[in-house]
Amino acid sequence: MKRSVLNEDMTEFINRLESEISVAEISGTDTDKLAGFTKELYSGEFNAAHYSDINRIKEVWEWKYGANPASQGINNFGWMALHRGIPVGQFRIIPTAIKIGKKYIPGTCGTDLAVLKKYRNIGISNFLVKKVKEKIREKFGLHLICGMNPSSYIILKESGFTDMGIIPRLVRILDLRAILICYGIPGFLSSFAQGILDLFRKIASFGSKAGKDGINVEEVEGFDEDFQKFWDSVSEYYGCIAKRDVNTLTWRYKNQPLWPYTVLRVRKNGEMRGFTVLREGRIKDGRLKNRPMGIISDILVYPKDGKSARALLNETIKFFSDPHKNMLLIKCDILNKRVEDLLRKSGFIRIKSPNGFVLDTGKLLSDEDKRLAAARDAWLITSGDSDLDFY
Repeated sequence: MKRSVLNEDMTEFINRLESEISVAEISGTDTDKLAGFTKELYSGEFNAAHYSDINRIKEVWEWKYGANPASQGINNFGWMALHRGIPVGQFRIIPTAIKIGKKYIPGTCGTDLAVLKKYRNIGISNFLVKKVKEKIREKFGLHLICGMNPSSYIILKESGFTDMGIIPRLVRILDLRAILICYGIPGFLSSFAQGILDLFRKIASFGSKAGKDGINVEEVEGFDEDFQKFWDSVSEYYGCIAKRDVNTLTWRYKNQPLWPYTVLRVRKNGEMRGFTVLREGRIKDGRLKNRPMGIISDILVYPKDGKSARALLNETIKFFSDPHKNMLLIKCDILNKRVEDLLRKSGFIRIKSPNGFVLDTGKLLSDEDKRLAAARDAWLITSGDSDLDFY
């Protein structure tokens, strides 16, 4: 069985595995057993810590699936690959309502695609993805996957997913001095560079503070009716966007077991004009590994209301600039050219992103909707829209 899918065409590959591998819905009430298998799948991986506690795994599942407003009427949230009846891999989904044009489409975000180590590199991931894709097409209009590792990215594209390119990553440097010192730059030169940057930003921000033109930014504890009215209005400005009504936002950012999130809201003359969802995290790799950073998990604004967006982003930067937080930078993964431009005007710069974006369309989508979904520029995607923000 030790043979790469790259050495044969897809038809031969499927026929070969059909006799050895089966794919079954993940079902049953033995969540301890399922959680134990998931823990085994991720043992030794970069995100193993997030799957080390079986009770924690079950808690996240209950929130991700049971409490999810988009889960209504859905009984299956994943599939398992079985080799002669023994579980060897899994592929799960998170139900997600997606607005395409003026219509809501039942969709999913792919998550937890993993195969046991001793069964890797023999085509099981490809087989599992292809089989799951066929099943999802029957029930859902869209299947999105964001932020794959390089090998998963290749597998998904080989399996027929549409490659939508990279989700851009933007950062705003907060402590240039500390960053430069980590890279071996002498302290006096690092301090000088920080001083120049601070002076430049002070000049650039002149006259852009909240409070001008009736604009005010506030931290809020929850999502009220203003968020619902805002969503109903602002969603018209985006061609393809995951649902962000009050119920979804409350489930995603308040009634969840992942992180403590902070929500900032901007108003203009009393009318809500946008929000950001923020959390604290740590840099995952490189010379800055494990150093603290701020993360913009979600952002939604009127694309043409630059003044309100700028005021919101200024307060977002101020929130993370608290000296007690010791943040080196702010990170924002965002796919939308207009919102990206607003971030750039607030001092964010684009860096290399590891996050790919692929999708597949199902039978519930019309040809017109499929064309819109395939247009990269039509989308707004943030890390909060998928499991990018879970780790």
